[in-house]
Amino acid sequence: MTDNSKPVSLKQLRMSFGRFAAGTLAYTVCVFALAILWHLVLFAETYKTINYIGRAEPLFEFGLLSIFTQAVVINGAVWHFGKRHANAIIIGLGVYHWSCHVVAATAKNQIDLIGLFFALETCYLSIQFLIARVVVHLIH
Repeated sequence: MTDNSKPVSLKQLRMSFGRFAAGTLAYTVCVFALAILWHLVLFAETYKTINYIGRAEPLFEFGLLSIFTQAVVINGAVWHFGKRHANAIIIGLGVYHWSCHVVAATAKNQIDLIGLFFALETCYLSIQFLIARVVVHLIH
C-alpha cells in the first residue's frame, strides 16, 4: 500500500471480484463459441486440407480449459494492474499467445500451406484478442 492509497472496503473488493468473474465468464463463452465456429464450421475443410486439425473428434474440454485459463490470466492481470493498463496487457498476451500458438504449431507440425495457416490463425487470434479488449472495456 502506498502513502496515497486508501484501504479497500469489502464492498469494493466484492464488486472488483464480480467484474473479474464476469469478465472471465464472458471471455470464455465468446471465445469458445468463436473457436468452434472458426475452426470447425467456417474453415473446417481448409484446416483439414492444410493438415492442422489432426483429430477426428476434437477434445472440447481441453479447448475450453485453454480458453478459460486465458480468461483468468487476462482478467486477473487487468484486475491486478488496473484498466488503464488493459491495452498493454491484452496486446502483450496476444502477441505471446500468437508466438506460442501459430509459430510453435508451424515448427512442430507438418502443416501444408504455411502462409495460409499463418493468415487464418493470425486473423482468428486478432478477433479473439479484440473480444478480450471489448470484454475488459465493457466489464472492468
